[in-house]
This record gives sequence, structure tokens and C-alpha cells, in this order.
Amino acid sequence: MGGEVRRLRAEKGLSLAALGSVCGVTRGYIHQVEKNLTTFRAASDFANKLSAALGVPLSHWAPFTSDGHLLANSPPAENSQLPTLHKIDPADYREIPDWGEVAAGKPRLFKTSGKTIIMLHLPPDGDFVSFVVRGKSMTKAHVTDGSRIVIRIGPPPEPGDEVVAIIDGTGITLKKLQSTRDGLMLVSYGDEKTKPIACDSEGVEVLGVLYQIILNRK
Repeated sequence: MGGEVRRLRAEKGLSLAALGSVCGVTRGYIHQVEKNLTTFRAASDFANKLSAALGVPLSHWAPFTSDGHLLANSPPAENSQLPTLHKIDPADYREIPDWGEVAAGKPRLFKTSGKTIIMLHLPPDGDFVSFVVRGKSMTKAHVTDGSRIVIRIGPPPEPGDEVVAIIDGTGITLKKLQSTRDGLMLVSYGDEKTKPIACDSEGVEVLGVLYQIILNRK
């Protein structure tokens, strides 16, 4: 499904940010969809907006639909409406550090758990770490309290990205990187509002860019 979204977006000449804006989501969320790293309900407002933006009916996604959900990597079996079950190659697994909790709100004390976690569908190259999110200041980026996220360390962030930043060497927070008249700022993007943090302030270090979200379904 992600590849089809990417193909249709390219045909329309839309950037990730432009499609996200039309659909009412972030550039990063569209990236997640195109990489088959997230799913969404076929009857959702997002699915309707996505279909309208790409010029296709909702029924276009039927091959990826089961029980009202759009599924990544699940093409239908021949002569069947049910998705094919695929064996998971052990090579798809990757063990990455679990760095404990990150605040979606006021920075909290950075304290790693010392554990690791097994994740699926991460590229073999690149450095990744995982956090559990605490707080509600990033809900508009589809990051809810209790969600697990994967951060990619290294690539320079761009305005519009969701990033994890270390503040004064001890605090850690998840924010949206936003370009303003005052320069690049780390801002909240959800139900809770917190004071923006200037990226060029002393003691601010962007650790990495949000790569994957595993939603808390509770």
C-alpha cells in the first residue's frame, strides 16, 4: 500500500509535506505510510482526504483492506478477499537499544533503561534507538501517551520533522522542528502546549528524527 501511495503522490507532483498538509497530518506520518510502517482505518477521515488528494476512490485501497483496516504488506490471495499471510524472515528483525521514556511535553530526566528491544522492518544501516512516550503534546503527530517510537540518529533534521532533543544534558523531549522568524524552534504539536525551545540555545542537542511509531492501543 505504501508503494501505491508513493506512486500516486509522485504522479500528482506532491511533496510529503504538501500531501500531509492536505490530509491534515505531518510530513513524517505520510513517510510512515509510504514505508509501510503504520496502518490506519479505511473509514477514517485521513483515508478520505488521502483518496481525494490522490484522485482515487476509497475502493482503490480494497486490495489492502481487511476488517476495516488498511494493511501494509498484505496483498490479497488469488481468488480471495483475505490478505495473504507472509512468513517473517529473521533478517527483518533488528535489535536496538531501549532508551526508556521521552517526554511529549516538559523535558524529563534522561535515563536509559539499559535494555534492548526487537523491532521489525528497520534498514540494516543507520543507528536507531527506541523510547516510550509520556505526555500529550505531540498527539497531532499521531504520537499518543504510551506509544513506542523509534528514532534514527544521525541524519540532519529538516523543518517539519518530529525530533528527540536533549536539553542541558539531562532533560529529554519529543518536539516538532519548526522554522520561525526567530529561527528553528522545537515546538509542541498536540493537546498540551509547552514553551517553544530555540534550537540554537546553549545546551540544546537534537538527538535524532522520528522514524517509526507503534501506537499505544489502550
